[in-house]
Parts: sequence; structure tokens; C-alpha cells
Amino acid sequence: MKGLVENIERTMVLSKLLSKEIQGLEISRVEFTKNKWAEIELKCGTVFRTFPSFRVLDTITYRRLPKEVRGKLPYEATKCAIDIIVRFKYPQMNVLRDLKYSRKTRKKISLMHADNLKDFPRSLRKTIKDKFNINRGDTVVDVGAHTGFGALAIRNKIGDESKIFCLEAEVSCFSFLRHNVYANGANQIIPLNIAAWDKPANMTFRKGKAQNNSLVEINNSTNFLTTSRTETIDNIISSHGIKEINYLSLTINGPQALEGSKNIISNRSRIAISLAGWYNVASKKVHQLVIPIIEQLGLDFHITLVGKVLAWK
Repeated sequence: MKGLVENIERTMVLSKLLSKEIQGLEISRVEFTKNKWAEIELKCGTVFRTFPSFRVLDTITYRRLPKEVRGKLPYEATKCAIDIIVRFKYPQMNVLRDLKYSRKTRKKISLMHADNLKDFPRSLRKTIKDKFNINRGDTVVDVGAHTGFGALAIRNKIGDESKIFCLEAEVSCFSFLRHNVYANGANQIIPLNIAAWDKPANMTFRKGKAQNNSLVEINNSTNFLTTSRTETIDNIISSHGIKEINYLSLTINGPQALEGSKNIISNRSRIAISLAGWYNVASKKVHQLVIPIIEQLGLDFHITLVGKVLAWK
């Protein structure tokens, strides 16, 4: 009962926040494919395609919108608009964000958004700001890239001369990712339908709705199973002729992808790593499982209040 009440509270708070954010979007076009996928184009020219609306959050958020906004934004595109907010306007890869909401509200958006730079210990803020600033010319690896909205948000910052490797194992998400890359002429982004692991293999993949997917059993895993091809980040990067990366974002469940990145991490004199460490795997939090790997690699690190792992050298 307590969990249900908390979920209802989270949905109500988040829907109110999101309805205000959506009203601020400068939308020039909303369309649907033959498969009823939702596509939104902003006035800046960026195109976004993703799953149609299906959640309680989408419904409540849509009902909060003024009539004039609902007249331009069909209900089925609400999830796409929400994802533009939480994945493009406030990209999860951006550790240095300064969301103008309370910490309690930020946690309701997602645990990836919970920590502002000002929430870190004062002694670490300058170091984290220096290490996690994504610069022009940097090479980025985004594991668990979903539909690519986050990569679209940072592509202009790194410039045409560098690359963002986007790994997404789930087939539907990858289809959207690939479309969003090509529809926006985002030549910096390399979409890969691969799961990051500590060895090449074909593995069982637990598939849920939209982003509830995992190679490992976690608390919210589903019973719908499929097969996914895995590869190490070391092999992926070397196969593209890249000798070093600057930023590694791991929005996945488990330490294995980090194990498969040891060579590329060891070969760098400067690298920043962000990892979602709050999932429960094998009765432990992921951040507990990755700390020995981080220490072995000689990285400095900080575990945030929600369990996000930030590591750097």
C-alpha cells in the first residue's frame, strides 16, 4: 500500500511539472507513422520519434494541458513530448545540470536527474565540473541510449569532428534511435544494436515495455525473453579505429559493461564515467559491485546520494 501511495504521489507531482514544461516546447509539427509511432519536430528543426503514449503519467499530464495546447498536441504524442523534456532538454548524460526543482521533485523525474552539481560535496564540485564537462572534439560512449534523445542533445556540443557511440540492445528502441539519428542528419552519432558486456556472446535478454529491459535479473525484470548480441566496449571502440574515449555513460543494470571497458579506460590519461548504480543485482546494489573494478583501474570516484557512480582520472 505504501508503494502504491508513493507511486500515485510521484505521478501527480511529475505530471504537473511536465505539463508546464510541455507548454514551453516550440513544436512545429506532430505526425504519426503507419505503425502509429509518434513524431514531433521542434521549431529548431530537431525531429523526435518514439513510442506512442500508454502510461498513466501520459494520461494525467495530457489532461493538465490547456485546451489550446491539446489542440496542437494529440494525446498519443504525449510520451514523445515528455521524453523531449526528460531526455533532450535535460539529458541524463549531463552530470553538470542545474535543474531548477527541489531535490525531492528531481528524484520524481528520475534517479538519473536527482543530483544537481550543488548536491555534491563542496570539495568535489570543481573537480567534477572539470572532469565531466563534455567538450568539443570529445568521443562519447552512451550505453543504454534508448531512442537517442540524449545523444541529440549533446551532438552540437562535441562538433562534427568527433563521435557518440550509442549502444541500445532492445530492437524497438534501436529502431527509433536509428531513425532519429538519420532524420536529423546526426553524422556524429553511431547507432549500434548491441548490448555491452564483458565478452562477446548471444545472451538472454529480458524485455519489458519501452525501457524496462535487462540482461541481468533485477527487481523489475519481466518474463518476456529474447536474444541479444553482446560485445565489449573495448572491442567496439577498437573496431571503429578509435584509440581513446573521453566520456562513458552507462545507463544499464550491472558491472559487466565496465569490465569490458578496462582496456580503453586504462589507456586514457583523462576519462569520465557515469553509471546508474542504484539497481539491485544479486542482492547488492550495482555501485557496490563496480567499486572493486573502479579501484582496480585506479580511478577516483564518488557515489551520489541516490547511488549514481561518478568515476574519473
